[in-house]
Amino acid sequence: MRFRPEWDGCCAASVLRDGSSVQGVSRFLSPARGVLAGSVAFQNLGKVCRSGTHLFHFAEYVNAMRGRGRGLRNAVGRWYISREADDLALQAVKYQQRDGWSHGDLLRLAHPKAPSPLHDAVFRWMLPGADSLGERTVKRKVHGEDRVASYGAVGSLPRLIEAFEQAKKASSQDEIVKLITEHDLPRDAIPTQWLNEVAVWDALLQRMPMTAMIRNLGEMTTLGLVRPFSDAAKLIVRKLSDETVLKRACIHPLAVLIAEKVYAQGKGDKGGLTWKPVPKIIDALDAAFYATFQNVEPCGKPVLLALDVSGSMGCGSVAGPCLTPREASAAMASVTAATACRAAQAAACKAAIWCESSTGFHSVITVPINGLPHFFDSCPRLTVGNLVASTYGEKWRSNLALSRCSQPSSSGSSQSEVR
Repeated sequence: MRFRPEWDGCCAASVLRDGSSVQGVSRFLSPARGVLAGSVAFQNLGKVCRSGTHLFHFAEYVNAMRGRGRGLRNAVGRWYISREADDLALQAVKYQQRDGWSHGDLLRLAHPKAPSPLHDAVFRWMLPGADSLGERTVKRKVHGEDRVASYGAVGSLPRLIEAFEQAKKASSQDEIVKLITEHDLPRDAIPTQWLNEVAVWDALLQRMPMTAMIRNLGEMTTLGLVRPFSDAAKLIVRKLSDETVLKRACIHPLAVLIAEKVYAQGKGDKGGLTWKPVPKIIDALDAAFYATFQNVEPCGKPVLLALDVSGSMGCGSVAGPCLTPREASAAMASVTAATACRAAQAAACKAAIWCESSTGFHSVITVPINGLPHFFDSCPRLTVGNLVASTYGEKWRSNLALSRCSQPSSSGSSQSEVR
């Protein structure tokens, strides 16, 4: 993601906030979150960093890019106190540490004031742990002088954290399954030694979020939980076929496509995990890719899609080794064509996209990047609102071609401008 020089901090934060509303694009927005480290838009931190992982990524970018001023400390503090105690407990259990940062590190940086006794208990648990909930005395140096601060006991922890502490001490599979069923413990809260048990994964699957489910399809298939005609496979297919569930999950189509490619190849991108894919699940993932088009908000303007069709698009990878630039650009073009076509028809505008949806596949007129100026010359009456170019070739050649496209045609007609 690239930001225009004329954008101010608030504008950049607005773009990141809107882009973060769709799950599955986190891997593409993570570097862009670092823009907030140099902007004045700290008030949008809670909207851009939706989870603990995002906040830890942000902290790592901040650590490399700038100092830790009052504005930053206040923004991080607001991230913690603006959440309900139960949601904060989920963040603490599910995202304990990333990139060398933990919640305790950020609490020591921000020093937020707990808005409720339950928040205070969660903060205490994030710092020294479950043993620090009673009365305690802390010694620290202030301006070179030794000072002693006393803190009273806090109330009980949220039920999720209590269940997490019990899971650490569990001695049987049945105890873990009971905790998952009663308290909806996420996978991240399960001790490693229990993650090889089919019954544990079966309990997790019942209420597993969509993004976590498609990310763990390979592991569940390896363990034997997911196999042809099994109840688990039927449940997964049913979830992937439910457009309401897909809409509620706000998952991005590209995330579903990557999950389909990884699962269909029968092995993970990292490690030695292998499995035999279930055909019904591959078909359900393929259908879910098109169903998630509804999660992308239309731009409301006619769009011209320019796709690089050179041989270099078949080399390299995008978002993991399973997806080539050609496949990624075709997928994103399909998403844009589907949403932009609907927007153009609804607005009764002359669409600058040609697509056919008779078979469910959207075919878009593809124009080689270097052939765009000639294409505009041959269509002098073509006016579009946006131009989206996808290329894996040399950056300077693409910039030259795109700059020529923004000029009027040889006939002098202003209709050919990309506005």
